[in-house]
Amino acid sequence: MSGPLLFLLVALIALAGSFVQSTTGFGYAVTCMALWPLLLPFKTATVVELGAKGEVRLNELPLSPLRPVRRLKGPLEALLQSAERSGDYIYAVLTDETPPLDAAARLRSVYPNLARLEFDLANRPARQAPGPDPATLARRTPADLFAEFYEQVHGRPLSQEEQAMLERALEREGQA
Repeated sequence: MSGPLLFLLVALIALAGSFVQSTTGFGYAVTCMALWPLLLPFKTATVVELGAKGEVRLNELPLSPLRPVRRLKGPLEALLQSAERSGDYIYAVLTDETPPLDAAARLRSVYPNLARLEFDLANRPARQAPGPDPATLARRTPADLFAEFYEQVHGRPLSQEEQAMLERALEREGQA
């Protein structure tokens, strides 16, 4: 196996997770250690040993996870309230209408082995076409711009209470 081909093999293994390379005899043994349940469809690692004069030996090593992987889906508060302490790896999918701030840290407080966090944005409104040109935006008030931005992000207009808070904030800043 030539140098560039070996490099490609090692690079592909490295993409799957961290790797360890150790010298064994005349060649290298490369093993892939990864969160395989999340990333890989197979449950073995291939050890490639390169010997003298192009001699190649392949060995399959079974991989067993240190702990199981659990997939959780729901709003952040529901996942926090229903948490049960365990050593499992956690793959969490949050379904909150608005992505919560610092969700990963809050989840790690009850799920210390949080391995992956995703946001299911299926309930969010679809993105609209590009907005108006800069000259049109320059003629709009900060309150109008914020209200439009808020509606695009949250999928609903400002409530009367939120509108009043916005007006008070803009008055304080002298931009009303």
